[in-house]
Amino acid sequence: MVSCEELLGIKFGVPLAELGFSVSRVFNDTFYKIDVDKYVIASQTEEGDETLRYCGFVWVASDGVAEWIFTGNSQADDWANVRPPDCLLPAPDMTSYRELCEYGRQADPEHFSDYVVRQCQVSFNDFAYYFRKAAPSEGDYPIGIMREVQMVTKHKDPKTIMHYDHAMENLESSPVNTLTWDGDNSGLHR
Repeated sequence: MVSCEELLGIKFGVPLAELGFSVSRVFNDTFYKIDVDKYVIASQTEEGDETLRYCGFVWVASDGVAEWIFTGNSQADDWANVRPPDCLLPAPDMTSYRELCEYGRQADPEHFSDYVVRQCQVSFNDFAYYFRKAAPSEGDYPIGIMREVQMVTKHKDPKTIMHYDHAMENLESSPVNTLTWDGDNSGLHR
């Protein structure tokens, strides 16, 4: 078994073959299952190089949740409710949607995002926290946490960065539901 702490220490671009993981399942030629609740994100990072290289990892509550996040198949969700590892949270026990949003807005206002496509997703500091419901309650845990290493290591591949910027522009101009929390009990606002 590999720990989340070990995965946090792997640098961007390390060849997947060098990591020695035993892969038991693959989604979209990108997400490689290496443990009961962990998938490595690997892809070819340079044109002409066939080597799959480490780009990050995902912790998931279950295989059904993984399939839903990676493929969009909501029927695969098995309603697992597992507390995520503390090392993937900004602070121990910070698992609620509201707390993550408040923290993310302050810690990384430039890259903070909070939207609903398939699942509710809160992103900041190179982490994306997935919630099952469009409007998570206080007791709902994230069902998946993705960490992409590229931004952490300040990798400067222009093709990748342009792709990232292009995706954000599309997202910002699309009719995606964006949720905000005003801190009172009147609920969420679109």
